[in-house]
Amino acid sequence: MYKDRDANRIEMRRWEEIREEWRNYVPNHNSPWPLPEHEVYELPSLEGYLDNLEKDGIRNAIIEEEIPALRISALHESVILIHKGGNTLRAAAEEGGLGYRTWSISTAYHAAFFAMRGVLGLLGVMLFRNRDNTLDYQVDLWSPRAKRRTCTESRFAVRIIRRTRRVQHKEMWGCFSRMLRIVKINDDIFPILHPHPLKNMEPGMFSQIRHRIHYRSSGWIFDDLDNLSVCDDFSSLVNHVETLTHLSTPESNDFPPSLALYIVSMGMALMADLGQNIPKLREESKRAIKWMGGSPWKNATAFSNLLGVVSP
Repeated sequence: MYKDRDANRIEMRRWEEIREEWRNYVPNHNSPWPLPEHEVYELPSLEGYLDNLEKDGIRNAIIEEEIPALRISALHESVILIHKGGNTLRAAAEEGGLGYRTWSISTAYHAAFFAMRGVLGLLGVMLFRNRDNTLDYQVDLWSPRAKRRTCTESRFAVRIIRRTRRVQHKEMWGCFSRMLRIVKINDDIFPILHPHPLKNMEPGMFSQIRHRIHYRSSGWIFDDLDNLSVCDDFSSLVNHVETLTHLSTPESNDFPPSLALYIVSMGMALMADLGQNIPKLREESKRAIKWMGGSPWKNATAFSNLLGVVSP
């Protein structure tokens, strides 16, 4: 069985506490937010800490003081990744609707991957390699503090772990399933349904269908290399996700689209909840919800019957 000790170091958290903290770290952009100019790991303020860890041979550090621009950049990147997830899922539906059914499944996987990284970021965890691609890091923005804070400091510290495993898709998915097991989110914001098939899924299973399509010459799923007569624009996807029909069967062709809509729904719900009290997030949430209104299923989330995230 796959084990990732670093992923298991992600500690329990409550969304209601994180939501309050994000109010202090909103980028100064009007909607539509632009793409980030730099990757988070390229921040000069963060690079110094990463260099010190490498120089001192330290694998685990708790940073009590504020790291300038880190949380602001993380929020910016996370919101854009959720936008990317929604955009890519609509692209997958367009492909399937034109008969390119096999490639639409691959595109749906990438929609899930973008949205997963965005949700992880909103919940406080980022994984990346350093600038020269030699070391891998796991950053937790909402780690418990060891010291008493001053009135100007965040109630949370930043925990930086120099990972023992390279950060690839499997490691990202392992951290995501870990997060599903330990995060507390009210059901009226997003229903992390029980029993939940993604919480204990082997990380390598998330990308099984995508790898089959990409890396096996025999892995093309449908008879659409020269025949586009059968189409599927994922119009029944909402029902699949609401009932968790395919989320427990990662070997199913319907797993990547179901996974994508589930995680995009989660990202949209968290963005909408942040937007309740943060005007700049409210506009970005409306932008994301409007975009998903153009999808065959018309809603930004598969759980629109349970949540208030229906229309901009």
